[in-house]
Amino acid sequence: DQKGEGSVTCRDRVLWARYNSPFVQAGDLNGALELIKSECACQCACERADFEEPGVAPVPEPAPAVCETPADSCDSPCVWDVDQKGEGVVTCRDRVRWAKDHSPLVAPGSLDGALALIKKECACQCACTAEDF
Repeated sequence: DQKGEGSVTCRDRVLWARYNSPFVQAGDLNGALELIKSECACQCACERADFEEPGVAPVPEPAPAVCETPADSCDSPCVWDVDQKGEGVVTCRDRVRWAKDHSPLVAPGSLDGALALIKKECACQCACTAEDF
């Protein structure tokens, strides 16, 4: 709950992240599992099979978003709630630079990690590569 109070099960966290986390494509069970496993290292061991009901066909994963991202779009704006107040637009390049050294979702100094995070957060808006830095 971001206040240091309460606890929820790993299963509940995965179910919430699957449809509510900004770091997971809506409905993506595998993405939610990866996110919670990374956030709750050594605490959660949920697997995809834990979310399937006997006698019920598994729900297929959604198809990845298809979009045409301009090849030279590293300096394009990324519309994302950067200040968590519903405001703010910064360039994809600036977001990668910040994430590389400050994001808790990226290993400190990891350009590859920052590029992957911003590509996911700013889907269809950015096409930054390591060569842009």
